[in-house]
Amino acid sequence: IPRDMLMATYFIRETDEDECAGCGECVEACPVDAIRMEGDFPTVDQDWCIGCGVCVDRCSTGAARLRLRPDRTGQLPIPGFRELHERILGERGLR
Repeated sequence: IPRDMLMATYFIRETDEDECAGCGECVEACPVDAIRMEGDFPTVDQDWCIGCGVCVDRCSTGAARLRLRPDRTGQLPIPGFRELHERILGERGLR
């Protein structure tokens, strides 16, 4: 079942090929197994990726990034992923 049938996701995972070290940390971090290594480069199954950002936080080179899905522009009350995370943490009293 594609993730859009189960939940609304706002972000798409991308990888900067020039910055990626090929370490596979993002593969290990992904809670839904949406990332696989193909050679020395991670590929993301966008049908399974939930845009949670766990892989982005784990990436030591900054090669893993999330961007707002074009079809979700204007729907998110926060300009980006980090701001959304900060708001959620603040609302839960964790910051």
